[in-house]
Amino acid sequence: MIEKVLGPVRYYKSLGRGVAQLEVTGCPHIIELYTSDAWVLNDGDVVRIAGEKAQGGKFLGYAYFNQTRNVWGNASCDRTTSIVFIVASVVFFWGIFPLFLHLPAGIRGLKFCRKVRQAVRLIHQ
Repeated sequence: MIEKVLGPVRYYKSLGRGVAQLEVTGCPHIIELYTSDAWVLNDGDVVRIAGEKAQGGKFLGYAYFNQTRNVWGNASCDRTTSIVFIVASVVFFWGIFPLFLHLPAGIRGLKFCRKVRQAVRLIHQ
């Protein structure tokens, strides 16, 4: 279930291009934020992050809005590739690999895209 976290950034660290790990005041979880572009964060910036709790106590952020700097971003998802995987597995139903590899990958991709869209809607509310 997609949830929203709101508060000032207490600490942040880059884990790579488009990935940041941060703590937000009032949120008991470590947040891993995934964005398709470079993120814009500083200590003390007030942010809204939408995502979901993962196993292990982390919060996976799929979209964010930095209210202090008026910047937002979201994780990238390739819906077209997911649809192609599903169509290919249906068209080539006789092949073992398309059915057992492409169909689940396409379904997972579409589910992730739905989560990202929900997260984007939630941060803009």
